[in-house]
Amino acid sequence: GMIWYKNYLELAKFQRKEGHCNVPQAPNGLGKWINNQRNSYKSGKLQEIREVVLEKLGLEWDARAFKAEQDRELWQKNFKKLAAFQKREGRFPPLRSKPLGKWLHHQRTDFKKWCNTGQYKGETVSDEVVERRFEQLKSIDALPFAQD
Repeated sequence: GMIWYKNYLELAKFQRKEGHCNVPQAPNGLGKWINNQRNSYKSGKLQEIREVVLEKLGLEWDARAFKAEQDRELWQKNFKKLAAFQKREGRFPPLRSKPLGKWLHHQRTDFKKWCNTGQYKGETVSDEVVERRFEQLKSIDALPFAQD
């Protein structure tokens, strides 16, 4: 009814401004409404017309898929910054320096852990993505201990 439509319009406004529909979760308001829509969708109770318009707006039914995409974009952004730093300075930032040195330190730690255990953080990324990340880091010699 009217309340659904009001929330839909609020979500459309948010989407225009932010470029996505991933509203922060909150105990009430739009975040809760989206959660309710996702739950209705999962249980097969969401009216088809509502499902269609929400998908057209770009709502992800699985919130984790959106987070994984954000993580991928952030990783690439950090890698580009690191590569630019290395090219400009001819070295890597000190591992304690924030934010780039700290990020590189985490990548090296993640790489060692992955080599030893096959585990890669809590992220939902495929082995293929992990391998690509490490190849990118190796390509600029950011993993000095990595053997081929």
